[in-house]
Amino acid sequence: MAWQCPCGVSNRNSKGACRACGTPKDMVWSPQGFATPAEARLFSRATEYTAPSADHAGRLVKIVWMAAIVLGASAGIYLARIRSSNGLWAAKAVLNSWKNLPWTFWGNVTTWLGDGTGIVLGIILPLLCFLLPGRVRQNALTFFGQLLFALLVASLVGTTTYFVGIFIYDLGPYFR
Repeated sequence: MAWQCPCGVSNRNSKGACRACGTPKDMVWSPQGFATPAEARLFSRATEYTAPSADHAGRLVKIVWMAAIVLGASAGIYLARIRSSNGLWAAKAVLNSWKNLPWTFWGNVTTWLGDGTGIVLGIILPLLCFLLPGRVRQNALTFFGQLLFALLVASLVGTTTYFVGIFIYDLGPYFR
């Protein structure tokens, strides 16, 4: 009785294995080894399956990026409205008040938590960063890098929105 191997060779006299490739009768070659055709299909389906991702840092980075874009756009619109209604000096006053915002926040934190806050955040946190395991440190530094880049993008989005808002608010009376 003749049978054809999956490699394409017709085998007449060999009963157990293909005379060209050595594959046993009624078996196919799969990445897991020799298997029946049904097992090979099952193996191929099992390798196509991917487990759900547990990338929590990725979700957090996406949230930071969305917040940066939304906050940048809202700040640009806010400044454009102030400039169109109260003039350029009002917009400059708002920008000057925002310029000191991080240091004002830092002053409030040290006032609320005491002077030891500067020691903790300035000495202990960087030391802790070097003592953390490599994977945790890598994720933390990647997140802070993404955060800084998101702040840069937020400022660019805010600037673009501001100039578009100025253009729209200044041309508004001409289209009424």
